[in-house]
Amino acid sequence: PEARELVKRLRWYYPLSVEPGGVAEWATASSWHHYWNMVSGSDGALMVAAVTGCAHNQRIAQSVPPKGDLWLASCLRTDLQPAPAPDRYFVYDRNVEGVRARFGTWSMVGTGRNFGYEATSAARGKSSYVGAVLTSGDTKNWPLVAALQDVGTAVKLSAKPLPLGEIPWLHEVACLTTVEMTTSAVGERCAALGANALLAPYGQTPTAWRQRQAWVFTSERLVGLVEITAEADTTANGVMGTVMLVSGRGAWGKRKEWKQVGPGQYTYGGLAVTFHQHDFAEISAQYTDVMSGSETHGTDTPGKAVRLLLKDTGAVRDEATAYAKGARQFYLVEIRPPTSAPAVRVERRSAGNLLSFLIQDGTGTYELAYNPSDQPVAWKAAVGGKVASEAGAAWVHGSGETYRPAWIGAEGKPEVTRPAAWTGAACSVPAGELVLLERPVKP
Repeated sequence: PEARELVKRLRWYYPLSVEPGGVAEWATASSWHHYWNMVSGSDGALMVAAVTGCAHNQRIAQSVPPKGDLWLASCLRTDLQPAPAPDRYFVYDRNVEGVRARFGTWSMVGTGRNFGYEATSAARGKSSYVGAVLTSGDTKNWPLVAALQDVGTAVKLSAKPLPLGEIPWLHEVACLTTVEMTTSAVGERCAALGANALLAPYGQTPTAWRQRQAWVFTSERLVGLVEITAEADTTANGVMGTVMLVSGRGAWGKRKEWKQVGPGQYTYGGLAVTFHQHDFAEISAQYTDVMSGSETHGTDTPGKAVRLLLKDTGAVRDEATAYAKGARQFYLVEIRPPTSAPAVRVERRSAGNLLSFLIQDGTGTYELAYNPSDQPVAWKAAVGGKVASEAGAAWVHGSGETYRPAWIGAEGKPEVTRPAAWTGAACSVPAGELVLLERPVKP
């Protein structure tokens, strides 16, 4: 009975994390476990479908042929027809404790799950809080076009050359989140995430560097503000911002070329990355490969991933550099699929302890304030307020909102925490929490 109940609780794990064409989302996997190949969990979905009768798991089981063995064959249900994949939704995913969203061939994720690592060498950390997947829509061939795997910061701790492969990068550069605190809000039309953590190399104790991130997800894009701060006087061979894009691994997938298409604007396999604001000295890139010790993954195929690097002056010179307590770098980045036009407006509005920014795109206007400190902070938003009955009303989403649509909700009903109407008055953002204002184009 306990095993059966465990399988039942896995009902939505595969349908939410595997694309309709069989590509699994690996950005939220453990830092050392980014597969990006045909491993999709179809075997597990087959077992879940057998126990629960879930037609969504049956779809995943058929998206990539499971391994052929008699034990799995015993799970085959010929009486269960696969359900079509849900589309055009935001949902609170209890597995990642954050948002998942899918709009056609474009999907996004933001993980608020706190691994609970202490400040010890057992900390192996996460490499990202957000991810996105762009597929071709092909259901007969592996359809990955490109994916956003990592967004974060990194501290170069020695004079050794920057490693190309992902595995030595994780061990030699302080880029993994430990001793972390996260918060999220997931609404029916948008979502937000805030994260606050110390950085460490893989399996090592945390450094004196603290990373803070704040994210907004709309149906057209995700936009994030990323900061790194020295919490003590320290020395390093440079501080970097990092964005890693992937189109395959080893023999799977096709290499894509990264291109600069404008100041701070890049493309990779259809994904568009725009750095709207930053205070780094330069932006460069290096090809790499995931779960590999080299750029080529032991094959003749060049790396099927690229790491965009925003480098401060210390990283550009690659020299031991002294950083005073409070030294800070930041960048404000937008990632979108080719079907979305560039955002009309993306503007950093941070002040004091708040990470804050405003977005205007085809779906509406959004303003986020994330308070990573341990004290409440007063906030006056740029978005004006109207009562809920008026046209152009704005809504307030706060930490703890966990929208789940009817197709996933209990008894076929949506699970909704109703946002409040925004009146335009100043508010207080509680310690460790966020406030997201939304003024939708279509209420």
